[in-house]
Amino acid sequence: MFVLHAGKKKRKALVLFNLAKKCYDITNCGGICMQFKKAHIRKLKWNGFFQSILWILSGVIFWVMDNDNKLVVAKLAGTLLVVQGVGQLLLFIQEDEHFRFSIVSLIHSVCASFTGIWLMVRSYEAVNYIHLAFAFIMVLHMVENLLLGYRLRLLRSQVGWISYLLAFSSIICAILIVCLREVDIVYMAIGSILVVNGIIGLWVWRHYENKSIAEMGI
Repeated sequence: MFVLHAGKKKRKALVLFNLAKKCYDITNCGGICMQFKKAHIRKLKWNGFFQSILWILSGVIFWVMDNDNKLVVAKLAGTLLVVQGVGQLLLFIQEDEHFRFSIVSLIHSVCASFTGIWLMVRSYEAVNYIHLAFAFIMVLHMVENLLLGYRLRLLRSQVGWISYLLAFSSIICAILIVCLREVDIVYMAIGSILVVNGIIGLWVWRHYENKSIAEMGI
């Protein structure tokens, strides 16, 4: 009976020791962990800035596109998509806080890269389907804005609705490209929307960084 009681006391002491050690480790690494999270958020922000700038450049491509320079436009659009795919791949590598975000970043990377390579390598063939490629670009833009909006909603920020509106405008643009591909004014309008979306995206990503850091109390 005495041995059994001593064994229980020993196990209880061991549990308390492990709990105290865990609390000590958390307390002492707290600053380091917070700094790691802060650095991670800044990486996300700079990736978002990079993507927003690419959307602005995509909008400029829409502005200058006409029937005489579709081949050049296809190569430029392909280059931007490959660069964007690399950016999303880097986001997948560094992102670890939400599995769903990481998977979407990887899918975005693969789709953007393959579409970009196709536009660059098979430009003569791609010219006939360039409207579908641009519609696909708009769908990627929609997904990116939906994810950013969801991130902001997790932070209880009302700015998330702006990202949702940008996503809605992206899918409208995709529909217009498919249905009215021969109307030049449509491409001018879509280019303007992309440029505005990219500029707003720069501000939204900055807000995301500030809100995330404020939530962590850093």
